[in-house]
Order: sequence, then structure tokens, then C-alpha cells
Amino acid sequence: MGIKPAIPNEKLMLIPFENENVAYYVSAVLNSSPSELIVASYVIETAISTHILEKIKIPKYNPNNQLHRELSELSKKAHGIARGIYEEGREDLRDDLASVEEEIDRKVAELYGITEEELKEIKKCLRILKEGEVEEEGGEEEEGVVLLKEEKIEIELEPLLINENESQEMEIKIANHLKTEIQNAVVKVMLEDKPLFKGEIAGIGSGETGALTLNSPKLRSGQYPLKVILEHENGEEEEIKTLFVRAAKVKKGKGLFDEELEEMLK
Repeated sequence: MGIKPAIPNEKLMLIPFENENVAYYVSAVLNSSPSELIVASYVIETAISTHILEKIKIPKYNPNNQLHRELSELSKKAHGIARGIYEEGREDLRDDLASVEEEIDRKVAELYGITEEELKEIKKCLRILKEGEVEEEGGEEEEGVVLLKEEKIEIELEPLLINENESQEMEIKIANHLKTEIQNAVVKVMLEDKPLFKGEIAGIGSGETGALTLNSPKLRSGQYPLKVILEHENGEEEEIKTLFVRAAKVKKGKGLFDEELEEMLK
């Protein structure tokens, strides 16, 4: 703010920080769609206060965590673009801002182990709260136009948040949005380049979903990259997922940003 003092009124919150990167990181989380839905689900917009920080648990900023750094940088970029829009009247930057906000949503979803489908539902709920009931996407025909899903194969792995030193059942879902059947599918999961699982699905019809289950290894708390590979007659698909393992014991009483993440909502 330079020499201008920041004086929040009754509709604004002031959270003091000594580190700029931490401030941008927290701002990214609080301004994301998951956080917005939590607030919108129980509080009137004009009555927002700092008590929401008791409902949204934000992992303590770690400068060695790449995801934390990326969120901080994206937030800084969003603030810069917003300044151009609202202070300089640059309406041509609105699409750029929307694009950065979408990326922040994806990164925050990764931070909390929220799947792509769950993030879509969060955004849908927000639209309903703001605009009323929204029409479902799909192949319905309206005024001579047919909306079709993109032809691709979607790979999901759930859950991506597990407990330390516990083996937990996980499910791999393969959604076939191609026009043809997927035959002789082989699914592999690699944990830090080490084979973790291998399974086969004889066939997945067009518009159908195939599933396999595996048991996670017992891991220490932290983040682990999981590579999911799908081999089939027409080619190969590969996706990288981040597995979050939360500590078995959660330390309490050291302030909001020193607490470990358990749940976004109490």
C-alpha cells in the first residue's frame, strides 16, 4: 500500500503478515472457490468477519513446498492483473484474470486433496448460490445445437488424502469418453518411479467407466507423486497425481497457521 494506511471497514478483514509470500499464499487459498463455497454456505456476504479463519484450516506456508510457492506466485499475478482492471480500466485483462483464478482453484484443490470432479461440483454449487439453478452440461440439444463432451479418457484416483502409517483402499476410475471401446486396458501405478500396482480391464465401452482397487502402502506424512499409466490397444495415457499423507498426531494450540491440515471444515 506504500504510504497509504490500510483501514478496513466492517465488511473487510485485515490479517497482518510479515512476509509477502505468505500473505499472497493465504490470499490465494481464501479467494479460491473451495473457500468461497464454505463461506457462502453459512454466512451472509455482508456479515463476513475473521471468524471464517476458524473454519478454514490453511497449512502453514513452507518456502520449500513447490505447491505453496506456486500459489503465492499465482496470487501475486492475479493481484497485478486486477490492479490493471480496476485502477487502469483495462477490461481486456478480464479473461487473463479468469484464467489465473482457474489455475489457483486447481492448485488449492490439489492442496486439500480435492478431485477434479469434486472441484467441478464446488463450482456448480457456487453458481447455484449466485445465479440460481444451472443447467447440466452434456449432450442435450438446445435450439439445434448439441453440446458434446470432449473425446478423451479421464483417469481418477481416490482418495488422495490418507493417514500416516495406514494402508487404505484406493480406487482407480477410467472414464471412456471416446467413440470407440477401450480394449485390453492395463493400468499401472508408480510411486516415485517404483511399481506399486498393476491391473487389467478387458474392455470399457464408449461412455462407460471401468474401475480397479488397490491398497496404499504405509507411508510417513508428506506428499508423494503417483504416476497412473493406462496402456490400451490405441495408445497410452499417463497422469500424475499427488498423494497427501497426514500426520498421525496433530499438534494443537500453536495458532492458525501452525496447525496441520485435517479438514477444511470443522
